[in-house]
Amino acid sequence: MRLTRCQAALAAAITLNLLVLFYVSWLHHQPRGSRTRGSRRGSASGPRVTILVREFEAFDNAVPELVDSFLQQEPAQPVVVVADALPYPPLALPRIPNVRLALLQPALDRPAAASRPETYVATEYVALVPDGARAEAPGQLERMVEVLRAGGARLVAAPVASANPARCLALNVSLREWTARYGPAFSAPRCDALDGDAVVLLRSRDLFNLSAPLARPVGTGLFLQTALRGWTDTWLDHRQDVEFPEHFLQPLVPLPFAGFVAQAPNNYRRFLELKFGPGVIENPEYPNPALLSLGGSS
Repeated sequence: MRLTRCQAALAAAITLNLLVLFYVSWLHHQPRGSRTRGSRRGSASGPRVTILVREFEAFDNAVPELVDSFLQQEPAQPVVVVADALPYPPLALPRIPNVRLALLQPALDRPAAASRPETYVATEYVALVPDGARAEAPGQLERMVEVLRAGGARLVAAPVASANPARCLALNVSLREWTARYGPAFSAPRCDALDGDAVVLLRSRDLFNLSAPLARPVGTGLFLQTALRGWTDTWLDHRQDVEFPEHFLQPLVPLPFAGFVAQAPNNYRRFLELKFGPGVIENPEYPNPALLSLGGSS
């Protein structure tokens, strides 16, 4: 029996629909990491960095506030909170596709990929963000990406406003002697390791190529492994280069200065400590005292 043109068109349409349904069903059953592995760079208009939050205490943390601050800057910002087991009390995380909770402890009722954090990362870069940090200035992560791409370092770090600001360290690790020796970094802002709170950005493939990429404490484990790999540089952005939140300028307030009244940021103490570190008013210093100190030239 010969098919009419109408019957042939109908058969072709049914076949095409079946193929589309088959493909969608197949895609749906693939692990999330395998669906996105080919798009690590992300789209040109989307975020290029996934936020990884690993270092926090289950019983006392500000992780929900941290996540919310980044989502206010970029609603599509990918965020992965990593824990060994399900935190208790539960974390009040928004139930949206770009915010995920990754549990490292395997479970019989979950696929093996669910306990591998790299499964949840589809961007070229990741940023390890400490608990308590806030995204108050837009564009900071993109700026760190550009610094990483332009320089020779494998990691870029930016200090956060905290009571324990990051400082550069030199690090020498000997696996044979089972020792790790820390000292002052003489080539700052290039460091072997950091001590203190900072956002650390690196390429996703570099992080997940480490033997224990998210071992705690994260900073110690990360820099011990990078030193052993001979990776040799983390670029620490100068604190005074960090963009500051706009609310410091709304409004400006009058401040007596050198016999005049100048317009200054509101809450000027917090503003100066954000840019130059705690105690900057009581202990003033040049921006880079390693090069030039108020105590004399060096």
